[in-house]
Amino acid sequence: MNPSISRRVFLVSGIAASILGSRVRTLNATEQDEVRSPSQTLIKSLRDYLLAQQSPDGAWRSQTYALLKSGQALTPFVLSILQDCDSKFVESVTAAQAHSWMINHMRNGVLGVADPDVLEYPVFASAFALRCFNAMSDHGAVVDSLRRFLIGEQFTESRGFPKTHLAYGGWGFGGPQPAGQTGHMDLAHTRWVLAALRDSGHRRAVADADSAKEQSQLNRTFANAQHFLRLLQKHPSERRPQPAFEHTTSQDKTQRTAVYDGGFYFSPIVLAANKGRIGQTQAQTFFRSYATATCDGVIALLASGVDMNDERVVAAKKWLQQHDDWEYPDGIPRDYPEPWGEAVYFYHQAVRAEAYWRLGISGDWADQLVDRLRRHQSPDGSIVNRRSGLMKENDPLMCSALALIAAHFADRQLSGIPASSTATR
Repeated sequence: MNPSISRRVFLVSGIAASILGSRVRTLNATEQDEVRSPSQTLIKSLRDYLLAQQSPDGAWRSQTYALLKSGQALTPFVLSILQDCDSKFVESVTAAQAHSWMINHMRNGVLGVADPDVLEYPVFASAFALRCFNAMSDHGAVVDSLRRFLIGEQFTESRGFPKTHLAYGGWGFGGPQPAGQTGHMDLAHTRWVLAALRDSGHRRAVADADSAKEQSQLNRTFANAQHFLRLLQKHPSERRPQPAFEHTTSQDKTQRTAVYDGGFYFSPIVLAANKGRIGQTQAQTFFRSYATATCDGVIALLASGVDMNDERVVAAKKWLQQHDDWEYPDGIPRDYPEPWGEAVYFYHQAVRAEAYWRLGISGDWADQLVDRLRRHQSPDGSIVNRRSGLMKENDPLMCSALALIAAHFADRQLSGIPASSTATR
């Protein structure tokens, strides 16, 4: 941020900061007198909580999980939603501190690898960092390095994956792997990368007239991703066999098919991560579709350039409308020994809200979502999943950021802001 910007600007944006890095949240008379809707009140309280948790050096760090204490994953995640909620926030001292911190902790153009012994979700961290820097016009080199890393992390021929491989076109945690080895990989990481690359591609096309080569590369990346998404949607046009299960015979493994219902499952490689578990008909055994994966999947389809009226998007939308339970993600069995449905409660609220807004699904879901989130809110503005910590939603930073994403898309719905098939924010 330009240091010459006056203190008055910080007050108007609702953020004041001293040059020593301490922050005081101050509202001017106009903001104090403003009448906010329930969704905007919820957004403000969640934003205020997250702003108060920023460390003096600009990072957001978990006080719950050791792996998230460095701030490499949480900082871009929290910052990206704060920027999404307020386009002017990118000009604030708070954002400038976080941007500077992320740049200082990048290694070879990547975030999440500052500690050579412990990787902190480099694909996740770098994807959300790219989303943060996409909003800025003076960090082209940072954007370029993050884009190169993320495109290079896609499982394609350059990484030792033939097009027949079940992981082809997707993304995982990231980090060094032998050729042809994925490590953990799933649909959510794929969705996060596609959203960041799509947003970056749009901004670069506007800013740089000589971007044909880069756009061609992005188009190939998106096409490869659609190849991956066809498998997880169990689309009839997909010719690769579905992943096999431990109890199947060799013959079964080469003939595996699945019931196409428009929904998605989560990973063809890390089979235990598929929370919908196994479905079975008389002739077929397959991984069931479930709500959070289907939301991830349809958002990924749109981010990869698939048109809103494409049959794949229409089918996923229909699945979600037919499985419209917001309190529990449909498709995840309720009789699990582990409470997986409860563990992704707030992720479900966030990703379903985004999917519904992007798909233009009408109804009173946004009002109900705001009311639901407010019932979970603590006096300090935070929201924590007290049902289960299996997916780290018992971390107030992680959970409050997810709640803010949900509130943000609910507010967009209530404000009548339309989505498009190419928008990522």
